[in-house]
Parts: sequence; C-alpha cells; structure tokens
Amino acid sequence: MKIFLDTADVPTIVKHFDTGLIDGITTNPTLIMKSGRDPEDVYSELRNIGYNDISMEVMGDGPEMVEEGRRLAKTFGKCATIKVPCTP
Repeated sequence: MKIFLDTADVPTIVKHFDTGLIDGITTNPTLIMKSGRDPEDVYSELRNIGYNDISMEVMGDGPEMVEEGRRLAKTFGKCATIKVPCTP
C-alpha cells in the first residue's frame, strides 16, 4: 500500500513528506490554481525537491485530455502518475 498526500501547498507537502510516512503527492489543477500558482510550476518544484511519485491530473473534457496526459508524462518522466478525471 502507498500513502499519498492530497494537497497543493508545497510547505505542507515538505513538512509531511519529511516524516517518511508519505509515499507520494496527489493534487489537481483546481487545488493548485486556488493557491495562485500554475500547476506545472508546482509539479516542477516538487520534482526538483526530489519527490518521485507525483499524481498529476489532466484538464479538459475530451480527447485533449489524452494529449495533455502524454505531454505531462513526457515533461516530468518517471515521477509522473497521470490522473484522468471521470466525473462530469
């Protein structure tokens, strides 16, 4: 079992990740944008800090979600787990 922290607040992520109890980070673009930041900036910061399992949710409502998922996977490599929302 893996335990993921669900937040977009980088200081909170650092604080809790340093406990050793968290395996990865999961968030979504809406949470990140509420913090006033760009999702890719947050993903880059987390990757640069050294987190190797970051769930990144794509935005959109159609085929463009697949392309965005591929782009995120290519940009962030092995640290990216791509989430596709399935709610209306």
